[in-house]
Amino acid sequence: MKLVRMIRNVAVALAVTGMVLPHPKVMADGLKSNDGKESKTVTIHDVALAEGGVLNGVVRDAEGNPLNGAAVAIRQGNEVIASTISDENGEFIIEDLNGGVYVVNAGQSQGVYRLWTEDTAPPSAQTIVDMVSVDEDLVRGQYPGLGGLDVFTLVTLGTAIAGVTLAAINLGEINDLEDKVDQLLASP
Repeated sequence: MKLVRMIRNVAVALAVTGMVLPHPKVMADGLKSNDGKESKTVTIHDVALAEGGVLNGVVRDAEGNPLNGAAVAIRQGNEVIASTISDENGEFIIEDLNGGVYVVNAGQSQGVYRLWTEDTAPPSAQTIVDMVSVDEDLVRGQYPGLGGLDVFTLVTLGTAIAGVTLAAINLGEINDLEDKVDQLLASP
């Protein structure tokens, strides 16, 4: 009887703790495909090629300064279609491209671009590829507090955990008292 009560109390405490704790974003970083590889949501940018299939672009660092000497590669599938190096202004030009979907690597960044010939480009298409090469070790300050929790959430979480702990202790004491009353009633 005592073991059943203790298991029930632990289950209630765990359920309450699970409801109080903040839930992580499920699959925020990516989804697993059927082959087990992680895939991320990809934004495809529309870019209008200049006359003659010319792609104009610029590569910048994280502060927005032009990145001189950045390697730029245009790929379609696993095949590298063209490559070049950015100049002192961070600009690059790649000629003789056809319309289609390409992956552009520049410095430490990568993007997916749908290139349109000048006659077929939609009005919303950009005229240049503007890429920011970000160092992979860059840490951004998007999450205040400890582990992404703000002060209010930490206080609420601490209060809830303290409440669950006190409730579990009190339930244990009540169970002990009930057992003693049962023993007294059972004794002659």
